[in-house]
Amino acid sequence: MDEKAYLTERVDDQIKWLGNKAAFNQTRYKILRIISLVAAILIPLLSGYSEKIGIVITISVGALGAIVAISQGLLALNRYHENWTEYRITAEALKREKLFYSTKTAPYNGQNGFQVFVENIEKILEGENQKWLKSRLDSEKNNK
Repeated sequence: MDEKAYLTERVDDQIKWLGNKAAFNQTRYKILRIISLVAAILIPLLSGYSEKIGIVITISVGALGAIVAISQGLLALNRYHENWTEYRITAEALKREKLFYSTKTAPYNGQNGFQVFVENIEKILEGENQKWLKSRLDSEKNNK
């Protein structure tokens, strides 16, 4: 693979993929946190009216409690916050290396700059793969 192909097919594609995954996880995290927060705030508010309005409020408070539990469970199970930050950190590390390479900043200013660049990019991506694998194994271990 030549330099141009590597930059577009490997580096730029990974930056785009990681950026999209970071944005997806950020959105899911924020939506579930907002849902959980709003539901948790409504529980004590509605509880004060349970004697006056009756069963409807009692059922609503129970449903809101379930919504809080479900949203918190999804946050813990799917690790949206952790994934968001990990994907963003990796994408930014790739962008940084690409910037150093394109400006011929050390260590990419020598004769073998492209080779060093490829090695560094692949180390970053391997680190991301190792984090992903570890999180999946930890998740399986915790679910047993």
